[in-house]
Amino acid sequence: MQLWTPPTISEILSAAASRGRHTATPSLWEGLAAAWPLQEGEGGTAFDIAGGLDLAHTNAPTHALWSAGRALGFNGTTQKATGSAAGLPTGDSPRSLNWWQKLSTIAGTRYLIGYGEAGNFKAFEADCNAGKLWLDFYYNAAGTTSSVLMVDVWEHVAVTFDGVTMRFYVNGQLVQSTTTNNVYGTEVALAGNMNTGTSAGSAIGCRATSGGNYASGQFALAQLHNRGLDAAEVRRLADSPACWLKNKRTIVPVVITWLSPSTAVGRGADSLRIYNADPAEVASLELIGTLPGVRPLAVAGHCGPGAGRLKSDGSRLAWKAPGSTAWGPWVAAESDGALLLEDGQSRSKWLRVHVHAAYLVDSYQEWVVRLTDRFNNGVGHLDVSAGRAQTGGSNTRTLTLANDGTAGIFNLVGWLDADVDYLEISDDGSTWVAPTSEASGLALADIAPGDAITLHVRCTIPASSSSDGDVLNQLEFAFDAL
Repeated sequence: MQLWTPPTISEILSAAASRGRHTATPSLWEGLAAAWPLQEGEGGTAFDIAGGLDLAHTNAPTHALWSAGRALGFNGTTQKATGSAAGLPTGDSPRSLNWWQKLSTIAGTRYLIGYGEAGNFKAFEADCNAGKLWLDFYYNAAGTTSSVLMVDVWEHVAVTFDGVTMRFYVNGQLVQSTTTNNVYGTEVALAGNMNTGTSAGSAIGCRATSGGNYASGQFALAQLHNRGLDAAEVRRLADSPACWLKNKRTIVPVVITWLSPSTAVGRGADSLRIYNADPAEVASLELIGTLPGVRPLAVAGHCGPGAGRLKSDGSRLAWKAPGSTAWGPWVAAESDGALLLEDGQSRSKWLRVHVHAAYLVDSYQEWVVRLTDRFNNGVGHLDVSAGRAQTGGSNTRTLTLANDGTAGIFNLVGWLDADVDYLEISDDGSTWVAPTSEASGLALADIAPGDAITLHVRCTIPASSSSDGDVLNQLEFAFDAL
């Protein structure tokens, strides 16, 4: 058994000057104008977690799985995701596009991702032209002179422009660069001539400026920066599909209700399923998601099931319950502590969170909060702890943590809610700890897809004490998935 040591904070965050908060350092969050993870797994919207430019699905693109999580698939004929391009880079200012793709065909000209408007040099749209990677400016394009894109293989693609030179990368490798574009037989410098607009909006899976030339295949983890990424940053993105979300380390609260022997709960984007391997009753567990720096604690039971939304502007938080059409009021989040966030339609639909203010990213962002079932935020008076420990007694139960997803779970840490009494956890059943934070948490083994590990939970109630049936019995986990 070992206690987990948190990663060096400089690896994830750099100190910000104002209010003691932090922003990401390797600066993959710097200049991030839009980010579409395409990890929703349901519904008809591709959420932008950086700039709020959500894309609406047309003709039901397919939600799919791949080794790094979820993806969005397009049929090549009618399916697309489109929305506004307001606030994206214009003119000849620097910008970069990067995304993951698995194309079903590279025949013809198929537009992948981009934005802009009609007119010469007014579009900025990546396309596949018979396997060549091109960047289309509307009437003309720049790109590779040979086929570099593949079929039925996941590959990372990036197009960067630093204000002078445009560079094309596939799987982290530079495949083409240029400072000019051929316009009607004349080489024209990109700098000073690119005049990107935004009126036609942005799109994934088709041409943004006309809606045609549909892509066939799956897409995931798409980003648009308002600066030119350097070669090292592109390689880092290509080396790890999840690295651009590393400062979004998953923190999952797990509420204890009751679970019959040999049954299981827990499903969703994080692919962590927990079930009872003990012959007696123990805890039922539910998973919900979060923003970086925000740890959900409890939610009103009648909020779900469904997908709610949580948003931050770096110093405030707001909540919208599943099915609601209105955001709740902003709540200041300038310091660490618990906050109660209310829905905009019904104040009885609330979310209680704990904020780590130093980890809030200094930019507007939203994240889906999934409630997979009715979320029980408390326990009954008889449900005192795992195993229904009696006063003066000690009971131990075994939970199994299984990875049902296609992505590996690593850096897995477990701890207890600070308000829980008499509970301890162990990875071997002999050495017990009661950590109450991620920093002091119990380090657990990595879980490969399809594998499982064991977690032991013990409740010991002193003979002179009585259990409190109103306390929130809650385990918590943090992990990275890749």
